[in-house]
Amino acid sequence: MLPGSQSDALIEGVLDVGFTRPLETPFDQLLRSEVLYQDPLVAVFPKGHPLARGRLNLKSLARERFVLVARESAPTLFGKILALCSRAGFSPQIVATGIVWASVALLVEAGEGIAILPSNLRDGASKNLAFCPLTNHDAAIGLVMAWSPRREGPVLKAFLKLVRDYRNSQSRAADPARRDVRTNDR
Repeated sequence: MLPGSQSDALIEGVLDVGFTRPLETPFDQLLRSEVLYQDPLVAVFPKGHPLARGRLNLKSLARERFVLVARESAPTLFGKILALCSRAGFSPQIVATGIVWASVALLVEAGEGIAILPSNLRDGASKNLAFCPLTNHDAAIGLVMAWSPRREGPVLKAFLKLVRDYRNSQSRAADPARRDVRTNDR
């Protein structure tokens, strides 16, 4: 479900919880949300592209043609990419947009341009694509859990707690300094 549709569904009570990108206005005032994690952004190239060699600075993409997820589909991601490019000293030459990330990936694979996408989208992507991490400060986008405060009943609160507990356990597992001493003895 596209972010705008998901936010509408949360307000209307069609959905209880959504997992999406940071909320845009007016949804940021109507719904509650909390960041679960920051998803690094990656440059996506067709395999064999000369720049597809590992970590890179966004500035090195200034002369590239860009394929982006449409602003209407993912306004937060679209805005984040434009802001990052601006901070890197250029405005991207946008040659095409896609409604969903999969259509963007197909356009990249077809050689229409390159893309900037959240790294979690590489799972299940074509083997004809190369994903290169960006070295730019703040080249990440949050994944948030969103819900309507008007629908905060016991079941929703229990679910939110379950997700938070899971997130916290994953954070501890990823950070050896935060692990319980008993865990290290096993």
